[in-house]
Amino acid sequence: FKIRKIIDKVRGNHILHVLGCGHPLNMTLYSYYGADSFDSRDWYQKTLDTENLLLRDFAHLELMNCKCKTCENPKSKKLDPYSLTVAHNIAGYLDFTEKIQELIKKNQLKDFLVSHGIQDKIMEKIQS
Repeated sequence: FKIRKIIDKVRGNHILHVLGCGHPLNMTLYSYYGADSFDSRDWYQKTLDTENLLLRDFAHLELMNCKCKTCENPKSKKLDPYSLTVAHNIAGYLDFTEKIQELIKKNQLKDFLVSHGIQDKIMEKIQS
């Protein structure tokens, strides 16, 4: 939050990129406070669970009983578990970042965060 304020004051309309952030809840929270983009190694080290806003063990995709477009695609059934998880993650991050963008456009990002357990007092502390 403070970094975004400084960038806006000193440099104007520059992008704030967060390195090492792939956790969906953190991405959402950082977006709320002005981050524009993210990257991390999580897409090939963990399994993305956007339904619960979690990163899970890389080997747990089949245990999640995922119903996403990638996992339900008949062509995906031919992939080895590693390749399927990577494909699931790439598609999942793309879908999730589009969801964040839509929430921003609709001014619903804070409501989304609160509905996923981020309390107002936490947000107030970040802003102080």
